[in-house]
This record gives sequence, structure tokens and C-alpha cells, in this order.
Amino acid sequence: MAQTIIGITCCQRPDGPEKRPMAYIPSGYPNGVRLAGGLPLLLPLGDVKQDEIRQLIGMVDKLLLTGGDDVSPDFYGEQNLSGADNFSRQRDLFEMALAEEAMRQGKPIFAICRGMQLYNVLKGGSLHQDIANHDTRQIMHPLVIENDEILSAIYGLQGQVNTYHHQSIKVLGQGLVQVAYDPRDRTIEAVRDKDYPAFLGVQWHPDVEPEKYPDARALFDYFVNDL
Repeated sequence: MAQTIIGITCCQRPDGPEKRPMAYIPSGYPNGVRLAGGLPLLLPLGDVKQDEIRQLIGMVDKLLLTGGDDVSPDFYGEQNLSGADNFSRQRDLFEMALAEEAMRQGKPIFAICRGMQLYNVLKGGSLHQDIANHDTRQIMHPLVIENDEILSAIYGLQGQVNTYHHQSIKVLGQGLVQVAYDPRDRTIEAVRDKDYPAFLGVQWHPDVEPEKYPDARALFDYFVNDL
């Protein structure tokens, strides 16, 4: 039986004294896919060429939109209010094109952190550009699941997740529905798309040591085998 091929979007940064662009991704993403029996295929950043985008999505069974850079506020009609400078317009455009093509081809999409924020912006939503109490690797925070049988089976109606982000969804995009939140401040932690059921977005990072955390491993298993 052929393995499910998961296309994983990549980050990019300058490397070395010559500052040459380097494509990379934290190992937890492909590791999580492998633990679930899937076959990871990295999709390095490129220009938006529709024939290439169509072929890339045609090569994979499902798409994983990963974390990383902030989404440029240009895409939701705002100025930069946070002072951040880690934007990549090229990455935003490339990953939006991948997501749009995945939907055209009916391929499931799992979006993590920035990936969920990007998808929300693609659907016409907006973001809080800078929030407190979430951008730390030292703490877990509470999670409340509402109206989602899959997430509640994995995390319970009230669980704990990690928190590695300083932005979050402000206005939900068209068709998106909140299915989990942080009860401390009502930060949206997970969304579904009623117009595209083969989508799940989460704000936390199940890619952090999925081999160590059963709930993270279960979430990857759901994505690879059931979404």
C-alpha cells in the first residue's frame, strides 16, 4: 500500500557570510508525518508559477502549511503595527497559491500556527499583530475545545497546549469556524472551514517533539490518515 504523500511548506532565511537563501523546516514536521505512516515531501519557496503550483499539488496527497514568518499585514489591509520585520511577501504569495490549488484539487490541508493565520487571511480574515502571554517556550496554556469531536477525542474538552506565537486570528475569514480557544484571553486556537471540510488549522505546535507527546502524535495521525 502506497504511503500518503504530505507536501510540507518550508521557511527560508539567509545563511553564511554570503547570505545565500537557505530553505529549511524544523524536523518535527516531517517526523510527525513519518510517525503517522506518511511520506513527507518538502516544498521549498518559489515564485508563483501556476503550472508549477499545479504540478506540485498534483504530486502530493495532502498539504501541510507550517509555522514561521509573520504574514504581511498588507494582505489584510493594515499597516505594520507590531514593529516586526520578519515578513516574506514571496512566501505569503507562494503558500496562498499552494492552498488555493490544494482546494481546487480537493486535497486536505493542515495548517499550523502561521499556516492557520495565512489561511485565515487568504479567506478574507485579519490578525492581531502582537499579543501577550503566548510567545514563550516555557509554558503550556489551557485549551477549550468546542464542537469538534476529533480534537476533543485527542485533547479532551479542556486540555493543555504549547504557546509559541505573538500573533493570532482577529476576524475570522469567510467560512471559518472557531472550534478551540484559550480561556485566558479567548485567543482562537483552532478553526475549521465549513466551506472546505478537508481543512484543520491549529495555533499551537504539535510539531514540537511529536514522538514525545501522544496528543501531538495523534493529531498528525488524524491528518495523515483521516482528514
